[in-house]
Amino acid sequence: MKPYSIFPLRITIGIMFFIFGIQKFFAFGTMAGYAASVGLPLANAAVIIAALLEIFGGLLIIIGLQARPAALVLTVYLALVILFFDLTVLSTPFAGLKDIGMINFLKNIALFGSAFTLYLAGPGRWALDKA
Repeated sequence: MKPYSIFPLRITIGIMFFIFGIQKFFAFGTMAGYAASVGLPLANAAVIIAALLEIFGGLLIIIGLQARPAALVLTVYLALVILFFDLTVLSTPFAGLKDIGMINFLKNIALFGSAFTLYLAGPGRWALDKA
């Protein structure tokens, strides 16, 4: 692998996690309501924890500080999100790109793979940590 090849992945997924975490606070009522509707206990606390994981995990990944542990935590988090929230879309007919559930499922699968790759590869060059 080229020394700088992981940098675009790190920046891209870091920004995505950061933005999605911020959005959870702006749409807190909706997010907590949805989490409660699928039976997640302590939905308000769970949404706050998820938002903080995404915000701080995303920032750590962007700057490359503790990027591997942050990527591992986000990988586990995404596995849980996919299992408890996203897999239900596989039991419903696909409605094309209007199907927000399928879009979220595919986005989370892509982020899962990207975060796991970052965990395996390390932060690469231009990171505060050494690869």
